[in-house]
Amino acid sequence: MDLIAIAHPDFRTWLIEEAKRLKLIYLDQAYVPGKGGEYPEHLAIHRTTRACQEIEERDHNLL
Repeated sequence: MDLIAIAHPDFRTWLIEEAKRLKLIYLDQAYVPGKGGEYPEHLAIHRTTRACQEIEERDHNLL
């Protein structure tokens, strides 16, 4: 979805349809442009693994 977000607006609808057809995103996936479509950063949990790799966890049940 991040790549679709930076694509030219004329192609975003087609890209969403193709991603659904190829099962890259859920069939009921909605595209919300702009800040409204971004995950609220204050809800994300940032952790560091034992291997010192930083990860971001997002709880899909919160939204």
